[in-house]
Amino acid sequence: MRTYVLSVISILALQGCSSAGTTNVEYIDFRKSVEVQRSVDVVWGDVLEWATINGFPVTKTDKSASVIGISGSGIAKNDDIGGVYAGGVTTDEAFVSCGDATGNIGLYKAKFVDMNISVNVFMRALGESTTVSINLLGNATVEVRNGYGVQSRTGNTCPSRGVFEGMLFKYLEAL
Repeated sequence: MRTYVLSVISILALQGCSSAGTTNVEYIDFRKSVEVQRSVDVVWGDVLEWATINGFPVTKTDKSASVIGISGSGIAKNDDIGGVYAGGVTTDEAFVSCGDATGNIGLYKAKFVDMNISVNVFMRALGESTTVSINLLGNATVEVRNGYGVQSRTGNTCPSRGVFEGMLFKYLEAL
């Protein structure tokens, strides 16, 4: 009888567990490139100036390949009481869609623990004009933790919402 009770409790405990992941990720169709009527050298300076003015950290530049790399953290805040794992972190999804953290172990729910956004801006000369294309992705980590530590962890790719691209393209077209 005792074995039967322990078996039932074990089965019920396992049914209450699921691995970390995400749901409700939005995939949005938006413009990913723009043509502006200026030389690559001028547009290069315009993009660097825009990134600096708007507080986006430039992490790499390769002028010969006409590539500018920009990155940043998508973390808006940590829970100050109890550290990151008490309340997780709030992800800033203004630029990317990471969806909702899913998974649990009993009463312990999955939480986002970090998110990074990386942007590559590519420029290509087309005679007197320049085509500017943007590749933006977010990467978020979801963890399910209990009192013993991390039980499940997964990395998730968060697609762009087109907001960053729209801001930069509007700036370039207005000059």
